Amino acid sequence: PEGATLEAALPILGVDGTEAGAVPADSPVRGEAAAKSGTTVVGDLLNQRPLLLGKASAGFMTGRSGRDVVYATFVNDVPFAQIEDIFAIVADQGALAAALYEAI
Repeated sequence: PEGATLEAALPILGVDGTEAGAVPADSPVRGEAAAKSGTTVVGDLLNQRPLLLGKASAGFMTGRSGRDVVYATFVNDVPFAQIEDIFAIVADQGALAAALYEAI
């Protein structure tokens, strides 16, 4: 019973909240998943650069077939030069969610 309450509280992928820009407007998964994302960035002192320690997204999705699933994607330990590099990772995670949507 708590799952439905949690799902209703999450932002919808590609539609609202922190997930509004996670996928393009024409993505097949847009509106079909509700997820929470998280990002951790640290300084890599040895190499004198920022490091994306972790970027995660987890939530609920209804696949193209109508099957409901719980899903998660994780990206870890990615060095980057500028903040725009993180936007590319967000786009990659959106593409992963779209591929999962198509597969289930």
